Amino acid sequence: MIIRQATARDAENLLSYLSAFWTDGCDTVLQRSSLPNVEEERKWLSERDGKTGIVFVAEQNKRIVGAIDASIPSADEFRHTCEFGMSVLQEFRKQGIGKRLLQRLLEWAEESGLWKIELNVFSTNSSAIMLYSSLGFTEDGRRENAVKLKDSTFCDLVHMARYTETANHGLQQKMRGP
Repeated sequence: MIIRQATARDAENLLSYLSAFWTDGCDTVLQRSSLPNVEEERKWLSERDGKTGIVFVAEQNKRIVGAIDASIPSADEFRHTCEFGMSVLQEFRKQGIGKRLLQRLLEWAEESGLWKIELNVFSTNSSAIMLYSSLGFTEDGRRENAVKLKDSTFCDLVHMARYTETANHGLQQKMRGP
């Protein structure tokens, strides 16, 4: 299993992955009405150059089986943060792939000088919440009944966040004063 940064050359393989992921019928992520075309995907990937965001993929035998992408907001007031989304093909879950993807993203966030990493997760996705919690994420807010599921029931959208070591060091310095 290889965890690596995706590039524009991965557009077709990433679209194949996304198609397989949506075919799984996952009910713990927002559904998409359609996938982008190859050119749109290439453009999207090329824009995630590490400065405005990034995409990492988990690859096994040259097949993408998991992905995580993060975006850094363009507004100066929020450029110390990033928000991410992650997915793993159903047949590859519970093998530590999500954890490895997230650990790589945390390394990138630290290297990039970011202070806060954020995500939104369905309250029904207990496996993901346990993974995020195990890596230091805590609940930062909750939107009650924000998501209508396929079966017409509702669940909360949980906002979770984690501060980087850079942030922790910076906050400690600030608290001590000059």
